Amino acid sequence: MKVLHITYTTHGGAGIAVLRLHKALLEQGIESKVLVGQANIVSDDIVKATETMRGRYKVPNISVLDKIIRALRRKGKCMTPMEKMEFELAKLDRKYPAYFDLPLSSFELEKHPLVDWADVINIHWISGYVDFPTFFANVKKPVVWTMHDLNPMYGGFHHVRLREKYYNQYESLEKESYNVKKKALAGFSNLTLIALSSEMERLMKEHEFYKGRQIFKIHNCVEPSASPIVEKAALRNMLEWPVDKKILLFVNKNMNDSEKGLSELLESLDMMDSDNIMLVCVGDGYIPDSKKQIDVRHYRSVSDAIWLKLLYSAADFLVQPSHQEAFPLTPIEALCCGTPVIITPVSGAKDMINEDNGVVSSGYTPVDISEAIKLAFGRRYDSERIRSCAIENYSPQHVAKQYIDVYQHVLS
Repeated sequence: MKVLHITYTTHGGAGIAVLRLHKALLEQGIESKVLVGQANIVSDDIVKATETMRGRYKVPNISVLDKIIRALRRKGKCMTPMEKMEFELAKLDRKYPAYFDLPLSSFELEKHPLVDWADVINIHWISGYVDFPTFFANVKKPVVWTMHDLNPMYGGFHHVRLREKYYNQYESLEKESYNVKKKALAGFSNLTLIALSSEMERLMKEHEFYKGRQIFKIHNCVEPSASPIVEKAALRNMLEWPVDKKILLFVNKNMNDSEKGLSELLESLDMMDSDNIMLVCVGDGYIPDSKKQIDVRHYRSVSDAIWLKLLYSAADFLVQPSHQEAFPLTPIEALCCGTPVIITPVSGAKDMINEDNGVVSSGYTPVDISEAIKLAFGRRYDSERIRSCAIENYSPQHVAKQYIDVYQHVLS
């Protein structure tokens, strides 16, 4: 069985999840390759695609005409349909940054040799990378789509709150992008879906693009440490953290992404008696001001798995106050270190968190988060049990076998 994964980048949660799945499939004896647009590493198995001029206007190499055409293009004239959409998006994004991607692309992935090589194609994060009209019209292999956020259900938006905030400004472009996806997917029958959580599964079943298609629920995997849980006091002494405080850990590459909820977390701590609490933030950016002088430590974003596991293990709780997720990796990584999790009711939260390993807040407000923190502080948790259950449910071997079953199903 030859499996090709298509994802735009190896960075971020989706990229990390793809690489972990790819590695796990190789270990299970599956021929697996990854086709990416951006990658910090390339190899025989991880191949970087080359962007083409498809969908681009070719300016003639005639000096006088060249100058006229370039001047017109700066005003949005002499453009292909794709370039017109890109031009409109650039104008909107300058005034209303909404995290919006078009369903059109200059990458001709349907012509790539690896597409011909593969028995089954597993697409992942494809926003702005896969050209919907040409890809789904020309690929004749079975396609499995693992959806890592809500973009496959919208025209170009990724987040619910940003879509609600800027819909009026983006309405025309959103409808045009949505119709491009609708037309492309309507003519493609050999599509099977992977939902990362129960909530994503429900949304897929209700959506007009995916209603009636086969959907399988498979969670993301993590690589648990082979070493036993280390005594927290020893770790805190090494990190120079206080041993007598409750330590909350917040981890996100971009700490100031409004969807990740750091501001709401700080507001929630302002409401509490925070003298006995220390907040440790890991990520790039700055710590927003709070009303109280909360004890905060800040570490820059790192990709060192061992260092992150030390931080997870030294903390009392990981706090994930996001407004939107598909199935976040950070909570699973914390659980695999035996650390309970406090999380907002995002997609995936109720699949992974229960009374034995953390708390799901009732909502997304600072009040909701503070109440969840207080509830977690009042419970006792068994770190060894948390860790063993997480490893059993989210190990690469377990998840890879579930994917192999899906691949065999679609090929049969």
